[in-house]
Formats: sequence, structure tokens, C-alpha cells
Amino acid sequence: GVQVVAVPAEYVAAASPRLRGGLYVKDVAAGSVAARAEIARGDILIGLNVGEHHWETIRPENVLFVLQQSEQL
Repeated sequence: GVQVVAVPAEYVAAASPRLRGGLYVKDVAAGSVAARAEIARGDILIGLNVGEHHWETIRPENVLFVLQQSEQL
């Protein structure tokens, strides 16, 4: 349920020069894990927290992995 495109590090450097990039959210399917996590169209993801874990979100597969982890908690 979520469509994302890569954002280069230069774009997110204003938030933190340590960031290596992020993901722009193009679309979120209603009722999906992403929607339940309150990820919305237009968001730029630079990382996701699940419990005590923090994952960087640079590639689309990063988001899928993190959202799958959240379902297991």
C-alpha cells in the first residue's frame, strides 16, 4: 500500500546534514499498513521508528521492510 520515489541527500540536508536521502510518498492505499501508520501522500520519509528500533528510509524496499516489522509487534 504505499508508492514512493527516492529523494537525494541534498534535498533533505536542510533537516540534517547527516541524512543520506529519503523517500517522497506519492500515494498511500486506504486501509494499508502505511495508512494505519499515518503515512500520507506528500510526506518525505527520512526514517521510521517501530518500537525501540529506527530504520533509515533511502530505498523503497526499506519502507516495505519497516512496515512488515510493525505488523509483527
